[in-house]
Amino acid sequence: MSYAFRHGVELPRLSYPELQRAFGAIFEELEDQGWFQAKLGKDCPDDPKDVGGVVLGKLGREAWPLSGAARQEPEEWLFTFIEFAYQNVSKPTGSYYHKWDNCGIHVTASDDAQGRREFRKRANALLSRYERPHQLREDGEIWEAAPTGLETIEVAPTGEQPIDSRVQSAIRSFRRHGATEDDKRHAVRDLADILEYLRKSGGTQLPSKDEGELFNIANNFGIRHHNPQEKTNYSAGIWLDWIFYSYLNTIATLMRLRTKP
Repeated sequence: MSYAFRHGVELPRLSYPELQRAFGAIFEELEDQGWFQAKLGKDCPDDPKDVGGVVLGKLGREAWPLSGAARQEPEEWLFTFIEFAYQNVSKPTGSYYHKWDNCGIHVTASDDAQGRREFRKRANALLSRYERPHQLREDGEIWEAAPTGLETIEVAPTGEQPIDSRVQSAIRSFRRHGATEDDKRHAVRDLADILEYLRKSGGTQLPSKDEGELFNIANNFGIRHHNPQEKTNYSAGIWLDWIFYSYLNTIATLMRLRTKP
C-alpha cells in the first residue's frame, strides 16, 4: 500500500491519454510474456505466423500489437481492445526462451481462467480511476460504473421471465459502454413499464399521491410519450442517470416488500 493511500490521499482520476498509456503498458508486458500466444499464436522465424492477420480477422481492424494500437485509438476502440484481450488472454504456466533472432518466449502451457481473472483485476484497477469510471465484467463486457452506493443494487427475480429478462435487458442497455442517450432513454422507459405492471399487479404500498410522482417523471419528461406538453429542456445525460437508478432502486424495493412476511 502506497504512502499516499495510507494517509488518505485519493488517487487522481485518469484522463483518456493517461488511460491509453497505462493500458498500452499492460498490453506490452503481456505480449512480451506470451499471455496471448495460446489464442492468437506466435510469430517465430522458424514457424512464421501472421498474428496481426489473425487479430485483423477477429476485430476487423489493424490492432496488433495491442500495445501500439491502445496508445493511438479513440475510446471506443481502446475499450474494444480491452474486451478482446480479456477473451484471448491466458496466463503462461510453461514456456521456454527461443534465442534465435531474439525470437523470445514460446508458451507451452497456459491457464485461461487464471489469465482472465488477473487481467480483469488489473484492467478494473485502471477503469475505476478513469474520469468516467467503467468496469470490465466477468462476462467480458465493459459497462459504465454505477454511482457510488448503487454498485450492488440487486433486483430480486419475480419468477416471471418476461419481467426478469426485461429488467436485466434495461440494465445492460443503460450501462454498457457506448450506450447512447436514446439507449438510456429506452432503458428508463422499460423500467417505467415494469413499475406500471407491478403497480397494477400488486400495488406499490405507497400513498396514491406519492405513487403518482413515480410516473409523473416518465410520463411528462420525454420518456414514455411524445407530445408538445412534455418537458424536455433538461440535461438528459445527467438526469437520465438519476431517473434510471431511482426506478431501479424502486423496483428492487418493491421486490423486497413482496417477499417480506
